Amino acid sequence: VVGLEKGLSAQRSGLIEVGDEIVKVDGVVVEKAPMSLLRERVLGPQGSYVTLTFRRVSACNAFIFEVEMMRGAGDYLALSALVKKKERSLVSLAARSSQLEASEAAAKQKVQHTQVLAEEERVATEAEHRLEVAQLQKQMLHLN
Repeated sequence: VVGLEKGLSAQRSGLIEVGDEIVKVDGVVVEKAPMSLLRERVLGPQGSYVTLTFRRVSACNAFIFEVEMMRGAGDYLALSALVKKKERSLVSLAARSSQLEASEAAAKQKVQHTQVLAEEERVATEAEHRLEVAQLQKQMLHLN
């Protein structure tokens, strides 16, 4: 890697540095391959993905790492990122909507349950009052 173009996949990944060496493209070894073959394997249809395996050598050690990148021009990549962000927002909104619907259903069920309890209480109270009235009437009959 001799440079990273702003806005393109390599730069956007945040993982690739100048000096890294491409050793594989989609699992195929390209180390020491001509630049034309490397270019042919790396480039592809816009929006498709390519997995590059890199070697990074430092003063102390060397390590290998993979990066999956979307192929495409900067504008395409920016638009794709925006679309993905909007899709995540839609998924989040749909989940929140489902939560609210569930809360609404639970609240309605609670209101119905409360109404049933209130009706049961009203019926019980009414029955108690009728019983009290009947007992009072009976006592009045005995008094006369």
